Amino acid sequence: MQDCLKNEVYLSANYIRQRGLCELGVAIVGIHELVSRITATTEYLGKQYPAYFSFSELSRRIDKIWYITDPSGFDADGLYEAMRRIKARSAVIIIPLENIKESDHIEKYSEMELLSVERDVLAPIRDSARRLLQDKLDVRLVVLDRLYGCGKDGLGLQELIRKAEDSGRIIAQQNDIAVHLSALYIPDAINAIFTVSKLGRSGNAYNASSYPFTRFEIKAWLYDLLSRKGIGMDLFGARGENTYAALSYGKLSSIGYAPVCEKNDSLLYASLEYAQKTDLLKEEWTTAYSGKLSPILEIEMGIFREFDRICRKHGIEYFLSGGSMLGAVRHGGVIPWDDDVDVAMTRDHFERFKSIVRGELDPRYFYQSYTNKNGYHYFYDRITAKDTYFATKYSDSYVMPKGISLDIFVFDKTSDSKFWQKVHFKRLMLKRLVMNVRWQDRPRRGKMYLLSKLLLPFLRLRSMDSYSKSYDKLLRKYEHQDTHTIIPPGTDHVWRGCMPLSWFTSVEPATFEGIESFLPVGYDNYLKIWYCENYMELLPLSQRRSVHDYYRLDIGPYADDDAETHFDFFGELL
Repeated sequence: MQDCLKNEVYLSANYIRQRGLCELGVAIVGIHELVSRITATTEYLGKQYPAYFSFSELSRRIDKIWYITDPSGFDADGLYEAMRRIKARSAVIIIPLENIKESDHIEKYSEMELLSVERDVLAPIRDSARRLLQDKLDVRLVVLDRLYGCGKDGLGLQELIRKAEDSGRIIAQQNDIAVHLSALYIPDAINAIFTVSKLGRSGNAYNASSYPFTRFEIKAWLYDLLSRKGIGMDLFGARGENTYAALSYGKLSSIGYAPVCEKNDSLLYASLEYAQKTDLLKEEWTTAYSGKLSPILEIEMGIFREFDRICRKHGIEYFLSGGSMLGAVRHGGVIPWDDDVDVAMTRDHFERFKSIVRGELDPRYFYQSYTNKNGYHYFYDRITAKDTYFATKYSDSYVMPKGISLDIFVFDKTSDSKFWQKVHFKRLMLKRLVMNVRWQDRPRRGKMYLLSKLLLPFLRLRSMDSYSKSYDKLLRKYEHQDTHTIIPPGTDHVWRGCMPLSWFTSVEPATFEGIESFLPVGYDNYLKIWYCENYMELLPLSQRRSVHDYYRLDIGPYADDDAETHFDFFGELL
């Protein structure tokens, strides 16, 4: 399954699973493209909704019929006879509208009780529904707005991208600002059908739409996306009167429907299908951080080379960790949408490294540890590039040196007993909770607010250095004991569990961004636990994003002096 289609199936299935919208005994009738999309989604969920071309194929007992048809091809008699014949208890009539006529007022197309719909285009459906309802059969209607996404282009994105590739320009008219329309992202169409089927009321019609747009908004968004490839934009003409071609999904939202993603994300995923057929975008869409992901990684790889040099010189054994380990195995380097490099060591090698690193380190970098006594109190050490600044919304709340860094984790031993492993972990997490409150020097938000507010004056009686030292001591509790289990670094041990020490006591070579690096011998088992059994499969497009939400970023002396000057979203000169 191609990436864009796989992503849409994932978005639909995830939404349906989270809201418990799956039903049993559903059969689909129709020849619309949505039939295959619904069946692909249900297969992803481990369910099966049989699909039929016509009502005559229905023979066995079925609880609910989903009938997908355009208004002109609606088979009222076939639906009625099928429901009576197989004793179906309900039917959902699904009407995709390919286009909605523009007018000078907002159309609320069938946004009312099904029996009072006055639109001629829905007259046959209305009459059939009345007949079914009079026979005490459950029927409801969902009207689908113009579709966009894999296989459908209700917003005209494909034509806009094609013209941009041919001419290098996106052409906009002033009047595009006045043309208001709505559209339905295909995963939202699937979810609307499931929502109406499970939660809709008999005898009711529901509009399904994702977002309102103006034509100018779509073109401006596309220009912002493609400008990194040298595409320009021209604006002509004069603005006219407002026109509307939009459906409102207010009634549908009242029974729990909501779009699966943000408006701009849906446009991005839909555009990728078309753009990947051209020379535009390809994988460049993953570029983040106001276009500075590449220089960030170049800086981090420079730190990594220095780290690797020091370790090789002194015979210190390390291995790639976390996302960097996965990147080395799956991509031969950094995961394309990742923004950091992680390495790790067992405790004995780490203590040797820590004892020599400050004397060996290139002067462009500095070492960060709680032992520096400069306000740094993370639970892992770092090598950081001087004269850079990198802060996420989380890290910006701490007073400490912040820069583009290489993260160094330690795999410490713990008890071989499941019970004492859990005790060890819970004690560590309690200390981390206390340290975070003390370090931020303010109460935690949420459930712990009142307790942390009461404790904070007492926590201030001790320095952060003393808390870090106490945490380090607890972490190394089993350092000199004859145990054979490690507790992975991070906060996720509680469900990922501890791992055999033997997975990490020796390493094997691996290529990482052209550098000969190392993986622990148990990397396959580690990656299966840390990610999933199928870790070699790429995530859906919507999941290929950095886990960090950066707040401020400055690459300092590493900026390209010849690069074109522009501003990022935070107003900083780049």
